[in-house]
This record gives sequence, C-alpha cells and structure tokens, in this order.
Amino acid sequence: MRRLLAIAAGLLALLALVAGLPVAGNPAAQAQESRSVSGTVRNGTAGAALPGDLAALLLITDAEGRLQGTGQAAIGADGRFTFADVPVMPEASYTISVDYGGVFYGPTLPASALAQPVHIAIYEPTTDYTLIRVQRQVMLLSAVDAAQRTATATEFVRLENTGDRTLQPDLAAPGQISFLRFALPPDAAEVTLQSNLRGGDVISIGSGFALTAPVPPGEHIVDFSYTFPYADDGLAYRQSLPQGAGLFQVLLPESWETAELAALQPLPVIDLEGARYRAWEARDIPPGPGLQLEFTGLPQPGLLARLGATLSGGGFWQTAVPSALAAILAVLLLTGVIRKYRPQPAAANNPPPSPTAPPIAAAHRQQIIAEIAQLDEQFAAGIIPAPEYHHHREMLLEEALNPSPDNAESEESSPTTP
Repeated sequence: MRRLLAIAAGLLALLALVAGLPVAGNPAAQAQESRSVSGTVRNGTAGAALPGDLAALLLITDAEGRLQGTGQAAIGADGRFTFADVPVMPEASYTISVDYGGVFYGPTLPASALAQPVHIAIYEPTTDYTLIRVQRQVMLLSAVDAAQRTATATEFVRLENTGDRTLQPDLAAPGQISFLRFALPPDAAEVTLQSNLRGGDVISIGSGFALTAPVPPGEHIVDFSYTFPYADDGLAYRQSLPQGAGLFQVLLPESWETAELAALQPLPVIDLEGARYRAWEARDIPPGPGLQLEFTGLPQPGLLARLGATLSGGGFWQTAVPSALAAILAVLLLTGVIRKYRPQPAAANNPPPSPTAPPIAAAHRQQIIAEIAQLDEQFAAGIIPAPEYHHHREMLLEEALNPSPDNAESEESSPTTP
C-alpha cells in the first residue's frame, strides 16, 4: 500500500512538473521576487470628501496582454492602501485603479515603478459639456488613390477637461449633449480610432461620430483615421467643431502641387520626420458650426484610367452607341435621298490620289497615349517635378497630333494586320 502511495505521489509530481504547476518543496517555484505595493487615493473635486466604501484593484498583464494576476486592497479613511506579495515580472504591466461612479481612475505602470507610492485622484461627475476645450486639431492627408479618387486622412485631436469634475455622458437625457463629437467628410469610410480615454462606445451621429467615454480632468488624446471620396478634382464640406479649437490645421503632401485649400491661412512648408507638407491653419474657433473646407486640385487619375472609366460606364454604352447609330442612319438616309445610288467606277478610271502625309498609325498612337498616361501617374505620385512633367507632356501631345516624317514613313511601310 505504501509503495502504491509513493508511486502515485511520484506520478502527481511528474504531472505537475510537465504542466508547469508549482510543486511544494521546489526551490525554483518559490524563487520569484515579490514586493508590497502601496499608494494613496484622494478626491480631486474641490469641497468633496473621500467616500468610505472604495477599494483599490490590481491587474497584472504580460507583454502579450494576457492576464497574469489580480488583487484587491481596502482603502482606509486616510486614503491609504497596500497590496502585499505582488509578484515582480520584468515584462509585465501593472494597472492600479479605483472604481468610482463607474469610472476607473489610476495608472498603468511597469514593474520598475512599483517601488514608488502610487497616487490616485478621483473626481465627482458632471454633465457640463462646456468644460471641454480642444487645444489643437490637425487633419493630415497622407495618401490618395487617384484612380478611384479617394483620399486617406488622419486627425490628431488634443483636448482638455478644464474643470475638476469628470464629464460623464448621459445618453438618456433628451436634448442634452454631454459627450465628445467629431465631424467627418461626406461618405467617409474605414474609420478607426485610438484614445487614452477608458470605456465608452463610438456611435454614429449626424455627419460624424460621438465618443461616449468619460473625460476626467486633464489632457487627453483622440486620434482617428478614415478614407473619403472626392468628385472631379475637389471636395467642399462643413467641418463642424462642436468643442471649438484653439488651433485647426490641415496638412497636404508637398508633392500634391496643384492642391489648394480655401478659407484657411497658408503656412510655410512643414517637415515631419523627413516628409514635407504644405499647411493651412485657423485659430481661436468657437464651439459651433466650425469651418467650410474647400479642397481643389486634388490628384487625378491618368489618361488611360479616365478613358477606361468612361468606356466601362453603363451610361456611355446606353447613350453614345444609340446616338452614333442614329447619326450613321441619318447620314445614310440623306446620302440615299440626295445623291441616289451610283455604281462604283472602275479602278482604272480613277486618278491616283494626291500624295499627302500619311496619318499616324494606330500602334504608334496607342504607344503615345500609354506614355502620356504613365507620365500623368508619375506626376500625381510626386515622382517627377511639374516643369519636367508639363514639358514632356506637351512634346507627346505634339507628336500625337503632328507626327514626325520619320515615324510616318516607318509606319506607312510597316505591314498592317487586317
């Protein structure tokens, strides 16, 4: 019996070792460093006392964001708390927070910062939206698909809650706005958002979206990216600024030489980490309707892309083809009525045609069109400068309209496939 128990104990130890579970008496399992983590909590709203039923929460996550441990500590009347025997993992993150009124207050720290006391401030709630101020909002157009006439933009918003209470959205209050709102261009798509604000949802509202996360006192960031279409070479829309803006800027790549923006003050070229941008700005914009943005001269698709879009559109085949057939039938009808029918004279009686310069061959014309389209694409992408682009394009157009004699002779003598 004792032998069976010894064998069973050995098997359990072996299974624990294989599974990575701590084994009693194993020095390696008990060698991990641990320490106490302490801190204080205070109420940052003027005249407000610290509630007596608060608790501090601890979450430990590894480098991949997986939860490795949790803890809870009572907060005394003096606002102090302590977590005992917290394992120290060099690559882990430690989030210490206090839940007050449904809002979590507190920092996320690396293991190296656990030796210092943690100080947390909580705040009373408010629905006073006027506490929010946008210090700076920058719209950066970073890429464009000229063939599809779509652009990609990112907006960087730096805002501040200037009071000593947390703005808590109240979606149930009719006619009351107590959340952050941001505008988007018409038909914007692929919207992504990043922010240091915790909780809340992103909801579609009006011509943009709203962020329902609580906004504690202090500075915060909200960055969002999106794509939007434009027609012809421009786009005009109302950029509303519900929170106002101390500074609003628009940046366009310097390679978009023809692009312009109306209603804003132009600035010198800005260099951002080696990339150069043309810039426009407006300052001290009050909360409300914002600005009317009018973009013109945005990059255009090349000649072949425009031709393909025209020929592939259903409207062309539904309108142009019947019109062409009607025109041909009208010409044939007029010819038949006025000139009647006459037999074709013999070839021997026809005088030879007068010598003229042969028209440019179809193959050479297609080659020139392809070169022009490629040139347009390179200019739109900023590969070649404007003077070289215009000079080369004019030469190609001149060759297409007035071919050189050498090209005409070579094309006249070349065999033609019927």
